[in-house]
Amino acid sequence: MAALPGLGLDCNRIATWRLLTPLNTRLGSKPQLLRRWGKENAGKGPVLADTAGLEKVAGYDTRVIRYGAGPRAALFLHASMGNAKDWTGVQAELLEQLTMTAFDRPSHGRAPRWQGGDALALFEQSVDMAGALIDGQADVIAHSFGATVALGLALKMPEKVRSLTLYEPVLFGAIKERPEPQAFFGTMGRFQQLIEAGDEAEAARLFNDAIMPEAPWAALPEPIRAAMARRIHVIADEGPVVMGEVADLANPARLAGLNMPVQFLHGSRSPAMFGAVIAYFCAHIPQAQRKIIGGAGHMGPLTHPRAIAMEIEAFLRA
Repeated sequence: MAALPGLGLDCNRIATWRLLTPLNTRLGSKPQLLRRWGKENAGKGPVLADTAGLEKVAGYDTRVIRYGAGPRAALFLHASMGNAKDWTGVQAELLEQLTMTAFDRPSHGRAPRWQGGDALALFEQSVDMAGALIDGQADVIAHSFGATVALGLALKMPEKVRSLTLYEPVLFGAIKERPEPQAFFGTMGRFQQLIEAGDEAEAARLFNDAIMPEAPWAALPEPIRAAMARRIHVIADEGPVVMGEVADLANPARLAGLNMPVQFLHGSRSPAMFGAVIAYFCAHIPQAQRKIIGGAGHMGPLTHPRAIAMEIEAFLRA
């Protein structure tokens, strides 16, 4: 549901992430690897590109980043409070296999804050942007709320989605009768009260510790706490989709119509409610499978990029 804000994997941010968790593996070499790959492959096809300005995608200004020159197209979607660079560590492992695109969802990264309507309108805008960036078909790889957007894309435009790889999608409304998310529901009730009272810092603390117990608020450097507090409104803006109040994403009849291969990934250290969400979707999507990333929590795409890239590569090869 959330990425630590601003923590794309450019060099000056890696040291900060290492302060947060001992689980980080091999991130230090990734930005250098990407830059070197871009130089070595100049003129050999699509290369590393982080657009300096903004592009208009489905009518919305956003940053679009492109990596790789592989034979398959792939679209990556980031988590809430993150940005288009959050998948860089995984993408660095797949430069020869995939031609990859990522973008900042509305209210994230360089994209302007969403002013266009309610949670459903925001969700549909994100889905339309994802669809607009796919020419033909793509493998769609996504994290947290980005994975929820990817699911919406597959339901709305199945002809554009060759396969789905979803790391811990957040759609807790799908399991609202189960015991696993009940404590979280209580937390989010208090969270909403704090948002309405203007206490962003306490709302951010409450949310962080519910979603990412492996990186507790007390252990986060102050600049990260401040950044999360500034951007915590994103979580409130997307909440009705997460809670299943809009978008109808958990409808079993709709899910049964998904014909593409779907891989769900989740971390062995993540809260149990993520596994329960994945179990629900695996029970209703015909070609769904699940894999566990050992030692990872909700931020697996940042902390365990190589393990996740290996699962993606094996899944796409099958």
